[in-house]
Amino acid sequence: MNYKIITTFLIAASMGSAFAQTADVVSTTGGTKDVYYQLSSGNKVEAEGSSWHFAFTTLLVDASVLSNDIAGVEVYMVSEDVANWDKIDTTGKLNQRIYNSEKSWNNGAFSNLGGMHPDYGWGTYNQSTHNLNAKRVFVIKLPNGDYKRMIIDKMETTGNVAFRIADMDGSNVISKSFNKNTYKNRNFVHYNLNLDSFIEYEAESIKWELCFTKYFSEVAPGAQYPVTGVKINRDIKIAQRDNMMVTSNDTSTITYGDNITEIGADWKTYNMTANKYEITQDRAYFLKLKNNDVWKVYFTDYTGGPTGSFSFTKQLLVGTGSAGQMDNNNVVVYPNPANDKITLLTDATTNNWTIKMIDVTGKTVFAKQGNTAGFIQNTIEVSNFNKGFYIVEFTDGQIVVRKKVQVQ
Repeated sequence: MNYKIITTFLIAASMGSAFAQTADVVSTTGGTKDVYYQLSSGNKVEAEGSSWHFAFTTLLVDASVLSNDIAGVEVYMVSEDVANWDKIDTTGKLNQRIYNSEKSWNNGAFSNLGGMHPDYGWGTYNQSTHNLNAKRVFVIKLPNGDYKRMIIDKMETTGNVAFRIADMDGSNVISKSFNKNTYKNRNFVHYNLNLDSFIEYEAESIKWELCFTKYFSEVAPGAQYPVTGVKINRDIKIAQRDNMMVTSNDTSTITYGDNITEIGADWKTYNMTANKYEITQDRAYFLKLKNNDVWKVYFTDYTGGPTGSFSFTKQLLVGTGSAGQMDNNNVVVYPNPANDKITLLTDATTNNWTIKMIDVTGKTVFAKQGNTAGFIQNTIEVSNFNKGFYIVEFTDGQIVVRKKVQVQ
């Protein structure tokens, strides 16, 4: 069997900050702003929620187009034949509003009618060109009550996008085009119809993990209701853990998924009698980022009204974010040097892992075998060990990680 051997040396001085819990507060100003939040830095980027109407994906392999439904933009599909662009019949078709998906960034309102490939909602995939071309015609209602017709003409593999918006009688046509690559540092490029301009609304995609926002949630089959909550960025895995103290870092029971509103809004409930929000006390969330950093987040308070204030605590469990102590194999050893004990934090991917501590003669002075995957904290008592250097070896499937530690 082939093993991947990695030997690393730790810098103990910064280890203390890696697992510190940090409290923070984010205000959405009564839900009027979206706030993009970066866990590692605490940086907040605010964006005025009413400043856009539509948002187009910047990913070359994605077809999502969002509507600003929470600001009052309504989307209706009126024809599945683009030839009807000049002869729209809205009879009985303005009573089935289409919303953005609350579970995925990939299904904006204009994409939400799509079935299986090659149907992507507003457009159809062309097997020969690999481009998407218009399939459906939409009517949009703007926040001021005006109705417009809209069609998304194409999205090409080169990044070129084209769409049209006109008055209901076909006059005052606005034809727009852009290239996704121009805005590739963000997930979406937003468009303001009133200004007839594209805006860089959201924070750069690599600079946020949480978006504090308002969105529509399906509270009952077919019933949508606006809620205030938290969405996560693309390429993040997330898990919710209940029925355990939020201070615990035990992840043995969790399963990661990619629902962008896994945090969402249901960690708080409104107590009508007490006239305040109550927080679910035993709920925590675990976020695994694209670079394998893992954060724990739990909420401590929420204030509605004109502030829309979220109070929460965050903690880096595994990663490079604050202390630079993490390698790609999710093993942290601290403190180093050590006097009484050494703690290992591991992210086991299998149910069959081992930990060994080996002295300079090659003798194993400590060994432990585990049968549970996930984030596990192990402590090795070293107060009776001879002073000197040791190798701590963690074996997980076909990966072996070795770290040099000192007992003094």
